[in-house]
Amino acid sequence: TPYAPIQILIEDTRHDDHKLGALGAVAQWITDAKIDDDILLLTGDNYLGCSIDAFVKSARPGTPLLAAHDIGNLERAKQFGTVVVDKSQIINRKSQIVPVASFEEKPPNPKSTLVSTGCSLLPRSTLPILLEYAASHPDNVGGIFEELLRRKISVDAYVFSEPWFDIGSFEAYLEATLSLVGHNVLSGENAVMEKTECAGSVVLGKGCRVINSTLENVVLFDQCTIEDCDLRDCICDDGCELRGIDLRKKMLRKGTKLIRKD
Repeated sequence: TPYAPIQILIEDTRHDDHKLGALGAVAQWITDAKIDDDILLLTGDNYLGCSIDAFVKSARPGTPLLAAHDIGNLERAKQFGTVVVDKSQIINRKSQIVPVASFEEKPPNPKSTLVSTGCSLLPRSTLPILLEYAASHPDNVGGIFEELLRRKISVDAYVFSEPWFDIGSFEAYLEATLSLVGHNVLSGENAVMEKTECAGSVVLGKGCRVINSTLENVVLFDQCTIEDCDLRDCICDDGCELRGIDLRKKMLRKGTKLIRKD
């Protein structure tokens, strides 16, 4: 196989107040696994429309690289790490590599609508700085770029125009689906839909069965059964079974069964 096996590491914590923090967890992994190589960080719940392969290949040796996207809204930019670049210093016009002039994590008054998308490449030479910074800022992943710039270490931005969405909330997930899917129905392998009206974006996972229902802006994961239902703005995880149910703005866990008995 051309793919290496994926190793999943889980924090040894049992309560939220014992968590290491996003950057703290990365620092512990670097220390425990004795990492001595460049690292690719993909943080948060994000949909990245750009090519990760193109992003990695665009990096200059020894220079930190972050992926940035222009959201075009200063008010929304307050929620993210904002990136100010010097467009007169474009390093690679084909891949839009631009040096970062400044970085601010969730600023109250953003100077830019260009935001960090949670995708970054940190060269091995910066790992000692990450470990030091994480010790006092375990939750501030974006802050590592502020720290690198403070230490006069160059940081590049890979500016891409393909779609990007922060899908960390229920509402954002549905908004991203509507933007990407449009007013269409996407059906997975062996999905069946009969006597059903659809509006907005509707996604059916593999093996779904939808009969005599109405769906509007609905995402069904694999092997869901929906019969005699009216669902609007809903997300159903794998194996949900709904019969005779009307739902609005709900997200159902894997294997949920809701059956109305008249």
